[in-house]
Amino acid sequence: MSDIVDGNNLSIRITNTGNIISKLEEKYLFNYFFRGINSKAKMGFGLGLVLTKKILKVNHATISYRSSKNNLNSFEVKFPLS
Repeated sequence: MSDIVDGNNLSIRITNTGNIISKLEEKYLFNYFFRGINSKAKMGFGLGLVLTKKILKVNHATISYRSSKNNLNSFEVKFPLS
């Protein structure tokens, strides 16, 4: 986890190693009831990221996902400072 103040934003980045989310699944991460192929054996409803994004939006913040070539998953949350 890291935090960065960049201009008028505070960015918090959470990064982990593990299975990279496929480009196909990446498009649906923030959709209602979407669950990745690796989560089928786990309990859940596919609402966590959707609700997170909505709560952040109400607070004028954003969340995004990206993967890197060295098998890192990274979610970044940006909060406006003003």
